[in-house]
Amino acid sequence: MEISERMIQNIFYYYPEILRDFFEENNFVLKDLNPFSKEEILLAGRIDLIFEIAHENMLHAIEVQLGDANHDHLTRLINYIKDLKIKYVSYEIKGYFLAESFSLPEIIKKSDKNNIIRLKFSPKDIYNKYNKIFTKTEKDLDLDFGYPTAEGFAKLEYFNGLFHWLDLNNLSSFDIKIIEKNQENILKSAPKGDVKTKRIKQILKFSERFNLLKPLDNKGNYKLTKLGEKYKKSLDRNNPWRFSKKMRNILVTSFLLRPFSSGVKLGIYNILKLTSNTYENIPKRELYKLFAFLCGKIDSWISEKTLKDIYYFYSNYSEELGLIKRTPTDFFNLSVEGIKIFKIYDNYYKTYLEAKRYLLES
Repeated sequence: MEISERMIQNIFYYYPEILRDFFEENNFVLKDLNPFSKEEILLAGRIDLIFEIAHENMLHAIEVQLGDANHDHLTRLINYIKDLKIKYVSYEIKGYFLAESFSLPEIIKKSDKNNIIRLKFSPKDIYNKYNKIFTKTEKDLDLDFGYPTAEGFAKLEYFNGLFHWLDLNNLSSFDIKIIEKNQENILKSAPKGDVKTKRIKQILKFSERFNLLKPLDNKGNYKLTKLGEKYKKSLDRNNPWRFSKKMRNILVTSFLLRPFSSGVKLGIYNILKLTSNTYENIPKRELYKLFAFLCGKIDSWISEKTLKDIYYFYSNYSEELGLIKRTPTDFFNLSVEGIKIFKIYDNYYKTYLEAKRYLLES
């Protein structure tokens, strides 16, 4: 697993508790340190990270470098701090240079002269802390199905083929063998005909992960949940493949009832998390990798095709649910509904982290 500077930056920005712990290990207690901006554009270039302690009117500017500290990174940080002092006149600015080592005496002298704090870090240790969070969070947040997996289908409207067939046959419970036997009939009328019959198992899995179905045993017997019954009743029999506003509301309700009950929901939350920031200025490939990073899959979603496909699967789901809107440049913005849902999810996650921190400290 190759650890990059961008990966370390992302870990610190999206999991500030790791950065706070790192500072504390180096005798800097900054409990109220929170993300302010990432790769903010200044006259001197893009600064890696800015964190804030709001009640102290203080910004902490951070430059991250793998390997031994060099003059280029330090000079950029000095210039970034000058720009920040002009841009944010009401804030006090502190600079931190993070590198694996500081062997050059002139680097030490120059950073001291400019009041920049030098801190050594181990990329492996930082990554391991990030990995540990994912291992523990799966249990603590009741993630019944783990994290998002490298599987999916193009559109949530494909649920409708399954539920339309169940409606026509007046079924509320069924054996998976019946579905497999009739999968061609279930999916043959799909719009554009682009649903392969092998997708039926994925549609079943995702229906379960949206709390529309629940398994009765481990032998392949399923039953519709109350939410699933509502979804089935909301079908337009004259146009069963139409994904209506009512259907969207039912699936969004599934989110609100159990926000982190499946990897699928966590994947959509991560799309909203990405979209809540402005990423039109970074290459698409980096965006795909950032999504994989947030999903805890940076070391398993390796190929270009997997990274791209999974990002677009979850983007499509989020768009169908009315949570994001596509821009002319093929990026996304949060919709009004998306902002509401993201805040609920984000507050839920932050509350969990605060509760965990409180228990550890008490």
